[in-house]
Amino acid sequence: QIIRAEAPVHQGAVFERARLLLGQQALSAEDRRALEQALALASRLEGVVEQGGVWWAEDAVGVVVPRDRRGAAAHLLRPAFLPAEEVAEAARRLLARSPRLTEAELVREVAAALGLPATAEAAIAARVAALVGAGEIRPAG
Repeated sequence: QIIRAEAPVHQGAVFERARLLLGQQALSAEDRRALEQALALASRLEGVVEQGGVWWAEDAVGVVVPRDRRGAAAHLLRPAFLPAEEVAEAARRLLARSPRLTEAELVREVAAALGLPATAEAAIAARVAALVGAGEIRPAG
């Protein structure tokens, strides 16, 4: 249910959610194995799929709606848990509305649109640079 509600969702975020639900300081190796088995079972029975460490509802793979994380749990603010597809979609939408944004401005705008703290901008900058390098987006300047 977590995956269907929050997809795309990074596997680390799923594990962190489970840790919080279990009320533990850290997941044991046994808990991690159990969660990995549960995810494998869900992929066979519940219509969820994993691609590059990110989980999707099977009928919505590739469908990304950037989410504002202001007020979200702290683990959802970690840049490492942010699906690259969500950063890419936020960047595309922002450039469609404001095509004159420079790369630096785009980074700030993506972080703001996703409700991320300024400390996440370095990770966002790396993802935006990869999108620019791949020719997927073209900021001004």
